[in-house]
Amino acid sequence: MVHKYHPQYQKLIARLHTARLNAGLTQTDVAGELGCTQSHISKIERGECCIHVLEVHALSTLYKKPLTYFFK
Repeated sequence: MVHKYHPQYQKLIARLHTARLNAGLTQTDVAGELGCTQSHISKIERGECCIHVLEVHALSTLYKKPLTYFFK
């Protein structure tokens, strides 16, 4: 479903997914850290819902990546 978004947003979603995998975390792990559901993380990674900038910030901290990594 990601195809409906701007190409830069598609790259953001792909980088979020890759960063989570590189951090060795499951969607359930991430959901627990952020206080949301696993399905919310899944929907973000599939492009079924938009991610808030504050969520990107929280994920960058969790994944130990600078914010610029997600917006190259």
